[in-house]
Amino acid sequence: MGVILMLQDLFDKASQFFERYDKMRRINRFDIPEVGINESEFAAWLTRCLEYLVQNGASSSTLRRWKEVSSIDSYDCSYKKPNFHVLDSYERRLRACVDFLMVFAENILPSSFDDPIEEGSSLGEHHNIKLLMQRMESALVSKDFPGVLHAAASIIETMAKDIVDLPSVQNQTLKSFFDRYRKDSALSNEILDYILSIYESRNSTPLAGHGSTRTPEISKEQALTICEITKAVVRIEYKLRR
Repeated sequence: MGVILMLQDLFDKASQFFERYDKMRRINRFDIPEVGINESEFAAWLTRCLEYLVQNGASSSTLRRWKEVSSIDSYDCSYKKPNFHVLDSYERRLRACVDFLMVFAENILPSSFDDPIEEGSSLGEHHNIKLLMQRMESALVSKDFPGVLHAAASIIETMAKDIVDLPSVQNQTLKSFFDRYRKDSALSNEILDYILSIYESRNSTPLAGHGSTRTPEISKEQALTICEITKAVVRIEYKLRR
């Protein structure tokens, strides 16, 4: 599994954990197997996270730091008697792990660069992309998670039109000229496939592309993943074109 897909898989599982803990709070129950805290399942997820770090060249110091972040000894947890206090500790542990993976991914995605990419620096991206980035960040802060997806899809489409740079594509949807963008892009096929899936999911997610009476099923963790990976992809695309 490639870097992007493996990372997405890890974040999807983390999102399931967060949703489960939220349900535990809402029903005030900790003893239902399919809902309750499951340390063995979480341990399996941590093992896959460690595999991801090792496969992507994590240094010995990074791995030591991961051990500290992910270790149960770093948190006030007693899984023999779960309660709200234990759940809070468990969530802090999971969120720390997710944040750690996010920072690590930010560093390895542009690993072929000779110099680091500074957050917020300009790489020559179109000014409309900068406006959309602000919109995406604002949506995340205001917990408008479908709005995050909508802005991310618009960023991807705007970037593709800027890279292809043909008048004929300016009024077209991304999917109609994606083969041409794939040809002109500096991104790998794996990343291109992933960002196309983000664009396509906008149409099927309530309130992200169309009005709907259905409740959007997009979590905070999914929105955060989309936001961070979209920003990283833009930086990679323009950095490689320098």
